[in-house]
Amino acid sequence: MFSVIRAFGKDRHGSLAIITALCAPALFAVLGVAIDCVMMTNIKSRLQAAADAAALASVKELGLAGATKNQVKAVAFTFAYNNLDEDPSSKASPDSDSSTVKVEVLKEKGTVEVVIEKRWTPFFLHFVGNKVTPIRVNARARIIGRRLACVVGLSK
Repeated sequence: MFSVIRAFGKDRHGSLAIITALCAPALFAVLGVAIDCVMMTNIKSRLQAAADAAALASVKELGLAGATKNQVKAVAFTFAYNNLDEDPSSKASPDSDSSTVKVEVLKEKGTVEVVIEKRWTPFFLHFVGNKVTPIRVNARARIIGRRLACVVGLSK
């Protein structure tokens, strides 16, 4: 019996196939985690770009005379959802992969903060830890200096 086991251990035919078969699951898992990391980074950069654009556009609106908080929020929501290529009314369920946009306007401080959160289900990263989702980004824009003034001079 032991001689058969020793003979099997000394035989080198097909050893590459066995090693490949043993290593394949680990290689596929590493590849899957790498793909998820790339996808997560891509999603996060898209969300950050949308949040930045929404914050900048809404703080410009905030600088206009007579702009209300609701107008500023509407500009932020419009810019965010247009940059994300999503319809804000398409939120079917909390389990969907849609984005959530939250806007906070502090008119007295001249600040607008935009927070975008996206639920995303990774293929392999959820086995590593459950804190990878949701993906959340925020952008804050503030008016610096005095607001623009328009002066019209008339001559007779």
